[in-house]
Amino acid sequence: MNVSTRWPWAFGAATAVGSIGPLALPGYPVRFLLPGIALFGTIIAASAVQSVWIGLHDRDGIGAKTWVGSDDYRE
Repeated sequence: MNVSTRWPWAFGAATAVGSIGPLALPGYPVRFLLPGIALFGTIIAASAVQSVWIGLHDRDGIGAKTWVGSDDYRE
């Protein structure tokens, strides 16, 4: 079996109207977007969790940090 007969859309073979091209395959664009979305989401989520964690501590930058909980946010 010839490779161009197995995947005619990949080698520019003549296609009929309504045939499936490479961009019409289900999930084709999503495969390229998922790694970027996952990386972006991981970085944003990690930054948000770290910000909350730092906000619940009192630290002057030199000594050890002290747990204060939500006391910094109360009036």
